[in-house]
Amino acid sequence: MQRRSAAALLAGLCCVVGAALDAQSYPVKKCDTPGEPIGVLHAQGQVAFGLTKAGRVDTNMLHVVSVRGVSPGGFRSAVVRELAGCRFDRSLDSASSDVSVVTLVTFDSAALSVTPAIVATGREGVLEVPAHPTVPSEAIEATDSTVEERPRRQSCSLPPEPSPFGGTYRTMQDRDAAYAAWQRMNSGTVAARIVVEVDGTVPVAGIVIVSSTNPSMRTMFLSVLSSCRYVPGRISGVLVATIVATKTSIGRVSGLP
Repeated sequence: MQRRSAAALLAGLCCVVGAALDAQSYPVKKCDTPGEPIGVLHAQGQVAFGLTKAGRVDTNMLHVVSVRGVSPGGFRSAVVRELAGCRFDRSLDSASSDVSVVTLVTFDSAALSVTPAIVATGREGVLEVPAHPTVPSEAIEATDSTVEERPRRQSCSLPPEPSPFGGTYRTMQDRDAAYAAWQRMNSGTVAARIVVEVDGTVPVAGIVIVSSTNPSMRTMFLSVLSSCRYVPGRISGVLVATIVATKTSIGRVSGLP
């Protein structure tokens, strides 16, 4: 896991922990893949939470001290999902009980950085997280400034293999021309706008083909695009349906058999 110095990451934040650099600290030991994955997120902030003797995070008591880039609710949502699978190293700690700590978390697209947790001073402020933030009821553009955690594609099914090229031709020129036509028939690119639902699926009814280099492959492109699975978008930590612009290509550009 990428580590950065706490001093460098704290620069510019609205709130800074008043702990000395030599205070008790607990580095990240390991982090499992979160059960609910994180979308594309650019944010940095400081959180306070309880740390068990085993080094696990008490996410029920996790509070946002400071944040920039997203709302406190959006940041808390992502941090809770991420740190729920993390364990901090308390092997050198003589205390046998839970401790209150603060740490700095940075999300850079799909990458994560967590500084060692430092014992809290008790003077850290806490930002309010609305219990029921207002979110749109209809799908919203993924590029809208209110979408804090943007959709991220995880997987798509491969298209079916085309019928193999073959046949008998009088000349090599005829064969080459037939093969070029076979490639054109089985290759194409589409630009599309798709709706990513709150469960990360893409319904066929939510796909609009904007342009295509091979209209005869429309059905195949709809099948591929509707097979895709995304990490859905979020506003203030709440799942929202989003509209994503995407481009997909299917190419059969191998050499002659």
